Amino acid sequence: EPHPPLAFDVDDRPLPHRAETYHLAWECPRCGRRNDLRRVPLDSPLHIQYFRVTCRHCCRRVHLPNLTHRPWHEPTLEARYAEAQELRAAGKMGEALAILAEIAVATFPSHLPDRPVAFIQANRDLGTHILESGGSPLMAQHYLGIALLHRCLDSRLHALHALALVAGGSTGAARLHAEQARRLMAPGDTALAAQLAGMGKSLREAEAKYGRDRYFS
Repeated sequence: EPHPPLAFDVDDRPLPHRAETYHLAWECPRCGRRNDLRRVPLDSPLHIQYFRVTCRHCCRRVHLPNLTHRPWHEPTLEARYAEAQELRAAGKMGEALAILAEIAVATFPSHLPDRPVAFIQANRDLGTHILESGGSPLMAQHYLGIALLHRCLDSRLHALHALALVAGGSTGAARLHAEQARRLMAPGDTALAAQLAGMGKSLREAEAKYGRDRYFS
């Protein structure tokens, strides 16, 4: 899981021919000692969600969230998503779902690792609707999995994906995502804590039916 940094700010000594560099500091979760790195470039597209660093004292590998990442706002998709929200509020769920499905299949250049906010939200909303309406757990897993792929540090997405996996009988995978949700959960998030606590009964029932270590539906 990602480790919260102690310091994350722009370094005043940039590297030539690179984007801004950063000063990072964190406390190693293994040895407890402070690490400081300076002139760290974070312009790689592979680092948009998090990046890995190594403790200089005990060599523990640590994931730090990339706080420089700026969400991708695509105006056309955001307008369509807002339209879907208005239709949902008006009780026109079928029309709203049609627009969300349209957004969820939007295509982007394969070399871009990120996706627009509206695309991620549409996949999340579709997966959540299918899950809450008793639809196919596999379809719920599909949409939530796409959203989670592009927001892997989102505790609530991990919890939703865990629920979809429980519904499909993938008990081992559900436990993994539920545990990740607990680790990523923000302090004081009582709603998510209650959701994870309530998931225990459903998970035990699924384990009794499918077994404890089932990872695929």
